[in-house]
Amino acid sequence: MATKLDKRTETNPEKLAAIKTAEIEEIKQFFEGLEAVEAVYEDDVQGKAHGCHMFTVDKFLADGNFDKCKGRVVLHGNEQDPDMYPDRSSPTVAVHSIFACLTAAAYHGIREVAKIDVKGAFIQTPMEGPPVYMRCNKELTKLIVKVYPHLQKFVSKCGYLYCRLLKALYGCVQASKLWFDKLIKFLRKEGYEQSPIDPCVMRRVVDNKVWLLLIYVDDILVIADKDEIERLRAQFTEEFTWITMDVTVDMIHYIEKMLESVTKLEESSVPANKNIFVVDEKSPLLPELERKRFHTLVAKLLFLSKRARPDISTSNGFLCTRVTKATVEDKRKLFRLLGFLKRTKGRVLKLHPKDLALLAYIDAAFASHFDSKSHTGVAFFLGGALIF
Repeated sequence: MATKLDKRTETNPEKLAAIKTAEIEEIKQFFEGLEAVEAVYEDDVQGKAHGCHMFTVDKFLADGNFDKCKGRVVLHGNEQDPDMYPDRSSPTVAVHSIFACLTAAAYHGIREVAKIDVKGAFIQTPMEGPPVYMRCNKELTKLIVKVYPHLQKFVSKCGYLYCRLLKALYGCVQASKLWFDKLIKFLRKEGYEQSPIDPCVMRRVVDNKVWLLLIYVDDILVIADKDEIERLRAQFTEEFTWITMDVTVDMIHYIEKMLESVTKLEESSVPANKNIFVVDEKSPLLPELERKRFHTLVAKLLFLSKRARPDISTSNGFLCTRVTKATVEDKRKLFRLLGFLKRTKGRVLKLHPKDLALLAYIDAAFASHFDSKSHTGVAFFLGGALIF
């Protein structure tokens, strides 16, 4: 989790010092640590030089505690011509793939799970294709020259520093695709193959053992034994400059942060009553500001329900249909659901499969809503464990 900072309005001396340190570390990583760019003279730029900027954020741990201040330089990719990069998208692992793999691992008794986080993944990826140039604004140029005085000779008469990208800078339209292709090539070399269903699920079979990797951009979830995890640690460390392999999985802090914005919330033993689908057309509409807050909370609940709390899916599914026309009655239903989470925030999703049989429950109700719309529901279980 991260919070964007604005040093122009920051007054805390310690925070300003942390921002300065983060900016210098990013510049050093950029020019020296990863050799992601090289300075060029303005006259040597071929074609257009795209703008860029640096921002800093506070990084927090999953439990909400402050971790560090992080700086990042980002290219203005919106200035690039998208027609030059027709194949620029990259996938991320589907949520139901994660649950299916974790359930299969639980069934086979695999208890070792690790997460690989490749730091600066994009700027560890070499650029391909026509050269791409960036133009550092005057503020960033001054900061760079302060760290590397010898680059002053490259600064233009207008005070800009021009650079050619050697690595896939964040913001480049092709960066995620280049990184994904590099990662897949590396994992195939390590004996892993892609799933034909989800390209972000990689599998390696050794004797009767099956190891799984789940890819979400630069985060890789490893489901394997200790020996394979340590082997991957060594190989990733050799291939990439910086990685971390710590893992914490729960969404309790997410719930607590969401509930902080709600005052005078009473606990509830159930997420909804039998009238959840009943709409009182006489109930007054919420003021626009409250309606937007209603919409925000429902969206956060949807994210939660898809990952860790499927028990709120039915109630929140209905509330999702009310975000554009929320009423006082809808707000009461939302607060009942939030009250249920307040009472059960420590509840976690556990996967205890009995076998690997896939079972789907599908049902539909015709014209069940007040506006004559129908309602459909589906749930998939793998060995009795809910995965979708």
